[in-house]
Amino acid sequence: MSLSLCQSLPYESALRRMDVPVLRLGTTLAIRRRIPLLGPLTYIPRGAFHDPDGMTLYNAADADADRQHHAAGHLPLMTPQTLALLEIHPDEATQLAAQHGKWRNRLRRAQEAGLTLSAARFDPSRHNWLLDQETTQRRAQRYTGLSHRFTCAYPRAQTLLIQASRRGQTLAAMLFLLHAPGASYHIGWSNPEGRRLNAHALTLWNATILLRAQGITQIDLGTLDTANAPGLARFKLGSGARAHRLGHTWLHLPALSPRLGMIRQRGGFPSGLLG
Repeated sequence: MSLSLCQSLPYESALRRMDVPVLRLGTTLAIRRRIPLLGPLTYIPRGAFHDPDGMTLYNAADADADRQHHAAGHLPLMTPQTLALLEIHPDEATQLAAQHGKWRNRLRRAQEAGLTLSAARFDPSRHNWLLDQETTQRRAQRYTGLSHRFTCAYPRAQTLLIQASRRGQTLAAMLFLLHAPGASYHIGWSNPEGRRLNAHALTLWNATILLRAQGITQIDLGTLDTANAPGLARFKLGSGARAHRLGHTWLHLPALSPRLGMIRQRGGFPSGLLG
């Protein structure tokens, strides 16, 4: 069973609620788009390798998938991203032991700071403030993410929002999207006081406890960007997450890829052109 959000049934449900054209190629979820001047495009995000029907864009799941796409004559468009994957261990002692020492010390300080934690399903009517904070963060830090429309369309029963507060004031929050047996970190926010008190360490720790009880075995903490967000990368890895390298983004062109695949199988271009 896939641990990937973008191949899960809740993800598919959210897209259908948004009227995004999706289809199943066997067990693989695909998205249909029409590109101006080029025509229809099938997009397969981190799914199993599937024989293409027309112009197809793939996000390869790993290096093994890369080799399949290369042999098929697909064109590499983007280099791989690296994810931080946090395994949820069967017991808290093992979970703690997987953390880096400094991260574990921050967690202990947060546990002693008198923070109050609460957990709930995400409700757009009650938690719109978090979406507003995320919009502000995106503008200030110049990053993008899934639209708030997607967040609101995601099945509420498959969400977990954890908030940390002190003296009645919310200091931090983390929203997770569940897609059993996996879960994905989706949105996080903290004010200066929350950062000073290491509130996010405590909210993530609490998430592992609650998600373990629901049979979740892994949390996708998102991409690792050591160049532009080194502090966030250290936080993710310090929690005990491991770095997992995805495959490239590949494009299948019906008129070119079969011929290119034959050339590659015969040894490729002398110069290494086109992969």
